[in-house]
Amino acid sequence: MEWMLVKTLFSLAAVLVLMAGIVFVMKKYVYKGQTSNGSVVSVDVLGHRLLTPKRSVQVIKVLNKIIVVGVTEGGMTSLGEIDDEDILREIGERMEDRTKTPSNFSDYVEKYMRTVSWNRSKGNGHSGQVHIG
Repeated sequence: MEWMLVKTLFSLAAVLVLMAGIVFVMKKYVYKGQTSNGSVVSVDVLGHRLLTPKRSVQVIKVLNKIIVVGVTEGGMTSLGEIDDEDILREIGERMEDRTKTPSNFSDYVEKYMRTVSWNRSKGNGHSGQVHIG
């Protein structure tokens, strides 16, 4: 019985070492140069909306441009670019809000309520305001 336990643990250790070796080789030789560290151009996904299981719309920031992209299983298509100053300012404010860490619980609630209010005002058939109690 003891021998079976030792044999099983040794087999498990061998499989884990083999898996770690495969990951090391893949990172070193197969995915060489495909990391995002040190990239010259930053690409940030600001938001996305799933339309159907294999179709979505994504808002992407590349350098100082904000592009709306349609994504399907067949590829990606540029739907347009956002260049309205008011919308760009709003996006900038939302990005700043997202990076700020609220200092207390009421700030977390307020930040969440602004997000819910904004999501509802985008045209889901609701009034855009959230009223509690």
